Amino acid sequence: MSYFRNALFLMVMLALVSCQHRVVEQPISPVTDYIAQNEELKIVEQPPQLTTTNWQPIIKPLIDKLLKIKDIQDNNLLLISDVKNNSNHYVSTTEVNKLILNLLSEQNIFNIIDKATVNQSKLILGIPYNDASISRNKMIALANDVKANYILFTSINQVPDLQSESADVRLELLSVESGKVIKQFTTEQPEKINQP
Repeated sequence: MSYFRNALFLMVMLALVSCQHRVVEQPISPVTDYIAQNEELKIVEQPPQLTTTNWQPIIKPLIDKLLKIKDIQDNNLLLISDVKNNSNHYVSTTEVNKLILNLLSEQNIFNIIDKATVNQSKLILGIPYNDASISRNKMIALANDVKANYILFTSINQVPDLQSESADVRLELLSVESGKVIKQFTTEQPEKINQP
């Protein structure tokens, strides 16, 4: 019986060995044939070059007008809101924020609240420290928390381009106590005064 079992096992093994499956490899066609068969090559256009804007001559006159306000006593605490970009172009708002901070640090009318204090207050109020799109109500709550007298809002509505379009930048000085805009300066229009 074991002889019969061994013979049967040997015949099954021989049958399986003789039934090998061969893989037939298909020839690989060159990439150029594929492109020629499917479509023509399309030339990719070069993306537009990023242009940088010198914000100094645009922002400085607005800051100069802001510093000539007569109704403000010296050493008032000023909270500077992050620049809001309303244009359809890329603007390095960090660069514009630094410029505004540098221009305002050269004067003695306002004491600027430092970024560390603002970030700590944002943390207490549950506002993300890197949230640049804070509503005015949250900015007023933040200003109250840091004991600021005024908030400076800056918005960029239009970026100058090579076709000699002028910039449209707006500065608004808001009184924290009243919640009203005291003065508004734009590059497009003469200054606007709101009487409280």
